[in-house]
Amino acid sequence: MKINIFLVIIICLFPTLTKAQLNNLTIKIGHSISVTQWGLSPFSETRRWEDRSVNSIFFNIEYSFKIRKNANISTGLQSVEKGFITEYEFNYPRFNDKIAYQYRLFYLELPINYIYKKNKNSLIGGVIFSYLYDDIYRFSDKQTIYDNSGKPKMWFNSNYSHRFNYYDRYNRFDFGLNLGYSRQFLKYFDLEFTIQKHFINVDNWNSHDLRYNLSFLTGIRYRIFAK
Repeated sequence: MKINIFLVIIICLFPTLTKAQLNNLTIKIGHSISVTQWGLSPFSETRRWEDRSVNSIFFNIEYSFKIRKNANISTGLQSVEKGFITEYEFNYPRFNDKIAYQYRLFYLELPINYIYKKNKNSLIGGVIFSYLYDDIYRFSDKQTIYDNSGKPKMWFNSNYSHRFNYYDRYNRFDFGLNLGYSRQFLKYFDLEFTIQKHFINVDNWNSHDLRYNLSFLTGIRYRIFAK
């Protein structure tokens, strides 16, 4: 469903571009890793990567306008998944309880960047506007009781996934800065790395789980219609 929405928008925009304009159209696909930070500052504490971050595949379509010899302005649309995951375990002599839950947040984003290019290298900087169009809350609880010999005597497992029950919990809009670097490695392909730091608290409840989004995106950009 999330990918379908993104593709519909692309298909609607595609007929409005002329053949000449298509030369400046690019697509990017890659891997994103998103965590949350406690505060507004880029140097504020960041959640643990190994068991708090959300990993996903992102999609990006972008159009650039040349403003001088080595500089472009670009804008486009991007679909990316963010959020928070965690799991913990309680161990007692004859009882074990494993609990895990996830907040999966799906964003459609509008990046606006200034790109300075020198030979095959490019520096990227700009702003990014985000809209939260969907979310999933996942919860799992597995409980095991052992008998005197150490064998499981009773087993209980609860596992479900749905949109969060209270829809006013999340801020739908977000805003941040985008910094990155790209390197052309083939005629029509660039390897691109970007960092997105956002400045609006995702959670209206001010919980300890969701705060300010911080995302790292690594992808390959393809110039579709380049001459």
